[in-house]
Amino acid sequence: MSEFVVHIEQNDVQIKIDHNILRVQPHGDDSKAIPIGMIGQIVIYSRTNISTSILAELVKRGISVVIIGGFGREQVPAWLGPGLSSAVMTRLSQFQAFSDPQLKLKTAAFLVEKKISQQRSLMTFLWRLIHNEPTDHIFNTRLRKSDLIKKVENASQIMTSSLDVISTCETIDRIRGYEGNASSAWFSFLADVLPGKWQFKGRNRQPPKDPINALLSLTYTLALAECKMVINERGLDPCIGFLHSPVPGRESFAIDLVELLRSGADAFVISLLDNRMFDEKEFSTSKEHGCRLNRDARGKYYACWADWRTQWPVWQDDAVDQQEDDDEVNEKHIRTCVRSIIDQIVEVWPTCQ
Repeated sequence: MSEFVVHIEQNDVQIKIDHNILRVQPHGDDSKAIPIGMIGQIVIYSRTNISTSILAELVKRGISVVIIGGFGREQVPAWLGPGLSSAVMTRLSQFQAFSDPQLKLKTAAFLVEKKISQQRSLMTFLWRLIHNEPTDHIFNTRLRKSDLIKKVENASQIMTSSLDVISTCETIDRIRGYEGNASSAWFSFLADVLPGKWQFKGRNRQPPKDPINALLSLTYTLALAECKMVINERGLDPCIGFLHSPVPGRESFAIDLVELLRSGADAFVISLLDNRMFDEKEFSTSKEHGCRLNRDARGKYYACWADWRTQWPVWQDDAVDQQEDDDEVNEKHIRTCVRSIIDQIVEVWPTCQ
C-alpha cells in the first residue's frame, strides 16, 4: 500500500493530531487532514509549530520526521525517530564485531560486495533498457545505441573487476579503494551519457552544483532517515560503523547501510528523468546555496518518492551480460530492505548470550 510523504514548505504551519488524523494548518489557509496510518514520512523545510507530544506520537507510530533547514553547506538535515530498542544483545554483538579486526574487515567486505553487486544490477537494467526501448528520455541523443551499450559494458567491467578482489583485501582501506573505483565508474558513466542540459560532470555535494546532484543528495538524505529508523528499531548503535569509521557527530553505521540503498536511489532519479518529471527550469542555483529544486517542483518530487519508497527495487540477478529476461526486479518497502540487510550483517557477527 502506498504511503503519503507529507512535506511542509510554508512557515508558521500548525500541526495537530485529532484522534487518528494529522491536521496540517497553514497560516491563513484551510487545514489538510491526513489519516496517520497512511503517513510514512514527514519532511519539514520551514518554521513549524509542532509540540513535543505530537512529535513523540509520530515517532511512536513509526513515522520518521526529517527537518531540512538552512542552505548549501549550512544545510544539516535533522532526523527524529524512536530511541534504541531493548535488543541489547544484538548491540553487544555489534560492539564485539567492531572490536575484532577480522570481523570488522569481513563486515566491511560484505557491505561493499553487496553495494557493487547492486550497482551491476542497475547496469543490467540499463543495458536491457537500451536494447529494448527508446532511450531519448534519459540519454544524450547524440550517442548511438552501440555507443551506449559499450559504455554500459565498460563501467560494468570496472565494477566486476573491483568486486572480484574484495574478498582478498587485507585492510578496510583497500576495500574502500575498490568501492571508490566502482562508484567512480558509475558516476563517470552518467556524466558521459546524460544530456548536457543537466550539467552533470560527476558526483558533488555540500552544496550540489547541478540538478542531478540536487536530486541525488535529497534522495540519499531521505534514504538515510529510513536507515536510522530501522537501526534504532533493531537496537543497533547508529554510530558504530565498519566501512565508515566512527567519528564524533557522524552516524557511521547508518551511512554504511545507506551505501546499499544507493543503487535504488539512483534508479529513482533515473526514473524521474525517464518520466520527464522535471526540466532544468525547475531548479534554482546560486553560488552560496548550490542547486536545489524549486518549491513547486518539490511537491512533484515527494509524490514520486512516496510511491518509490514502498516499491524499492530488489534485483535478483546482476549478470550484466545475460541477455535473457529470466531475472526479475522485486519491489519491497525500503524499510523491509534495510531490515533484510541488517539481518544479513548480524549473521556475520558473533552471537552474544
